[in-house]
This record gives sequence, structure tokens and C-alpha cells, in this order.
Amino acid sequence: MAGIRIRHGVALEVARARPGVLDLVVEVDGSKARAIAYEDLTGPVTPGDRLVLNTGAVALGLGTGGVHFVMAVVGASDVDPAGTGHAMKLRYTPVQHAVAPVEESHAPVIDAFAGLQSRPVVVASLHSGLAPMCVAARVVRPDARITFVMTEGGALPIAFSESVAALVSAGLLDATITCGQAFGGSLEAVNVFTGIIAAAVVAAADLVVVGAGPGNLGTASRYGFALMELGENVNAVAALGGRPIVAPRLSFADPRERHHGLSHHTVTALGTSALAGAEIALPPLAPERRSAVIARLEEARLLDLHRVVDVELGDEVEGPGRFPSRRGRGGARDPLGAFGRLCPVILTSFDVDVAAFEARTGWAIKPQGACKAEMCVPMPGETGDTIDARVLAERLGMPLVEDEKHGLWALGPETLGRALASAEAPDFALPDRGGDEFRLSSLRGLKVFLLAWASW
Repeated sequence: MAGIRIRHGVALEVARARPGVLDLVVEVDGSKARAIAYEDLTGPVTPGDRLVLNTGAVALGLGTGGVHFVMAVVGASDVDPAGTGHAMKLRYTPVQHAVAPVEESHAPVIDAFAGLQSRPVVVASLHSGLAPMCVAARVVRPDARITFVMTEGGALPIAFSESVAALVSAGLLDATITCGQAFGGSLEAVNVFTGIIAAAVVAAADLVVVGAGPGNLGTASRYGFALMELGENVNAVAALGGRPIVAPRLSFADPRERHHGLSHHTVTALGTSALAGAEIALPPLAPERRSAVIARLEEARLLDLHRVVDVELGDEVEGPGRFPSRRGRGGARDPLGAFGRLCPVILTSFDVDVAAFEARTGWAIKPQGACKAEMCVPMPGETGDTIDARVLAERLGMPLVEDEKHGLWALGPETLGRALASAEAPDFALPDRGGDEFRLSSLRGLKVFLLAWASW
């Protein structure tokens, strides 16, 4: 029998406030605990307020949602909605509330939608992948508009996501669209189809990421997990004329057999609920690990419908003070694990491992400088096992974008042609064999054999 575990408590302090949510310290059952209040649902909360709390998640020892939630403030004043919408979300519950759906507020452009026209749309398996996708996209294209279409597969209030709050605050996420019963986005949609449409024609997104919020319900059974929606989201993108690109659930650090390597969640969803073909994006992997992933896909006969695309994309950013990972499992152990010639890498310090840099980019750090093929770009000072990312950015024409708030840097791929312009070479002229002036600066970045002679 379903039920809610209700306790009464007292608000002691507001530990942190961000848009739409208060992170509280409360006293309940004789001890201090953490509680979340959504002000749009409860009204304001101040220290000393008596609270009605849903304490079920803590009692069950849940991970992502393992906090108390404020149901009501005892004796609070009446609360009236600020908006004028009439479409209900969280329908037929005590916290149902009205929103203005994008299908009505932007009806002309939604109805005139003519298809995605093969536009790529990323279908995310885990919410923790959203932050690195946004950061990497901005390095590749600084002016890219990025929209997150949040489904109802995880947390329903988008305000619960610390990643979304951090990305929006940092200017790395331009719009959010909450679909179905999910709520709190900059736009509200009735379903994932109109959510994707709104991302394209209302938010004018260059990159659309579709996926659930934090929290991934699972039951340790074959079909009983929320990520089954992965295949449904693939179908939605394909039905709208888009090109679904799946970011799979992939980890070699997870000790659980069903999630080690390629998770059974991805395998089952793509094999059961996905009726349209998708591209499965794989990051750089050691040969034996890549072989294991491919073997898993072949065993499940997923490659009959889907195809693998090898890309150079980063894993989840880890570490305190950075984009959060609620379940406590970090991302890439190698800070250059995401680096490729055409894609950026997320750095947690300026020290770049020289050997990893060469392996990922082809730029070998030698006494004469950074060398690739017939090109060498001088580097200042002596180079040891590491090299400063700022030097690489300057000399090789690699964009370096800092997110000071979260202690991160994104080092982008070299911009073709800029390495030549940044190299240091003597800027003087010599006569060629025909007596014409030849400026040595035109040879910047190239290895040159210079033969000179004197007439005396």
C-alpha cells in the first residue's frame, strides 16, 4: 500500500537559496536534517516556521532525492499564483498548479513547424551528462544557443537540479523546457514532442538536449526503470524529422555488473522502446573496452537498427565546487580523456600532461617546440611532464574558456591557420636566388633548412 511518511518539524535556517527552491536546515524527530522547499508550491519559508515534512526519502535511504521535502508551512498566509496559465501540472494532487503552455503562448509558430530537417538532437541517458555537453558546445561554438528539454523521467521540478541552476547562472544554458508533469522551465510543454518543437522554433536552439532531470528510478529488473524513456525520446526526435544521437549510460567505474561498461538500461531501452534508428556516440576508449561495448551491442543485435559513432566528448566533470554529481560517482579520471583534434576538453587545472596531449592531439612537445608533421611552434622555457594550458592556447591558437565560478577551463581544438600566426620567427627579409626580397615571417611555424653564404 502506498503512503507518505509525514513528520512535523521546524525551520532553523535557510542554508542556501536559488531560483525556485530553498535549501533548509530543519529540526525533525529531535535532530537536524536537510529539507527542500519549492516556494511556488509552499510559499515563503523563514526560520522559526513550523513545517509539515515528507520524510519518506530519508527513511528509505535514497540517493539523489534523499532529503526531506516541505509539504506546507503551518499557519502560512494565503498564496495566490503569479501567472495566468490554466494548464495544470501535477494534476489531481494537492500541489497541482497552473502554467501557461508553450503550445498556447506560441501557437502560430508551433503549428507552423515544418520538421527538424535532419537537425541533430542529443538524447541523454543521465542528467549528469548535461553540464559537459553545454560547456563543450560553447567551446566549439561560443555563440551557440543551448536548450534542455526535460522530460518527466526523473525529478519533476527542474529547480531540484543543481546542474541546471549552475549552467543557467554561468550563461551556458539559454532555455529550459519542462514537459509533461515536469515543471519550472523557462517554457512549459504538454509533451516531449512539443517540447522539442519549441526548442527549435521558440527557443531557436542550436543544440537541443533531451533527457530526464536528476534521479533515475530502477528496480533491478529487466524493464522496470525510468530510462526506458530513452527509446521513446529517440522515436520522438525521429518522428519530428530529426537525427537522434544517443549519449549512452557508460561507466567502467560502476561496480554493479548490470551497469559496468555499457549499462543494461541503454541496451534494453534501445532494443525495446526505440523503434527508430539512432547514432550511439562513444567516447575514446581503450581497445579492450571499446571491443567490450561493441560486443554488447552486437549481442543485443542493436547494430541492426542503430549505428556507432566514435566521438571525442568528455565525461561528467567531477570534484567539489564543480558541476555536481549527486550519486557521488565522478567522471573522467584522465583530464585529457575527452581531448581530440576537433573537440574541447574540460580541465580542472592548467597543468596538461604532455604525453596525453600528444596522444590525443598529435602535437608532440619537443625541445624545438610543439611539433606536428612538418610544423613546429616554439614554446617558451623548458617543458617537463606537464605544460601550461595557457601557453598551449596562446601558441597553438586553441580557445581557452574559463568558468571561474566553478573552477573549470575548457581548452578547445586548434583553429586551423592560427598556429602559424602565433609562432615566433625573425621578422626580417633576405634576397632569394632571383634577388627578390623574401620575408622569413612567411615561414612561421614551419621547419626550414636555411642555407646562406657570403661573397668574401
